[in-house]
Amino acid sequence: HDIASGGNKAILTLANGKKISLTDAKNGELGSQWGVTVTKLTDGKIVLHTSKSNLDQRLGRLLAGMPINSSSDVPKCRELAKEIVKAYPTELMSMKIQVSVSEAVTNILKHAYGGKLSIHIKDDKLQFFISDKGSGIPLHEIPKTILVSGYSSKQSLGQGFKVITTFSDGVEIFTSNEGTNLLMEYKLIDKESSGLH
Repeated sequence: HDIASGGNKAILTLANGKKISLTDAKNGELGSQWGVTVTKLTDGKIVLHTSKSNLDQRLGRLLAGMPINSSSDVPKCRELAKEIVKAYPTELMSMKIQVSVSEAVTNILKHAYGGKLSIHIKDDKLQFFISDKGSGIPLHEIPKTILVSGYSSKQSLGQGFKVITTFSDGVEIFTSNEGTNLLMEYKLIDKESSGLH
């Protein structure tokens, strides 16, 4: 991606040749382009949504949930994740899911003013949905936050985001100045082929 020099405008040139003025682009257009770029660069493992309703529509049947308000909620969320995975076994180890949930919950406590964890089931996936009412990740920080390993800023998901994406089958995110919503998905074990009935 090139940034054109000269003048007072920053131009982003995408791999397909399309040019976007970072100076003049509307947040919706730029957010949409970041979403396409992030999804392509991560082979579809990370999806950046441009509206909360699009992400909300991805949620399945609610299994459990709890508020996140203090550091004492981190182990409670981790334990809830462990219990849910015991009832609905996933292909990924329970410990990896617990670590991902802990990282996401810790980020809420560091960067927002509380939030909530809800756990859903949809088709062949277990879903952990973590939301907050913080200030969100600024649009210009999204590529670095999601794509640069170890990148951290006050409003970003920081170091934990790499762990979250590594220890999940898929991650979807929506962020705005009204908060950040993170959906982590895990494939359920096929009970028929695994012998679990």
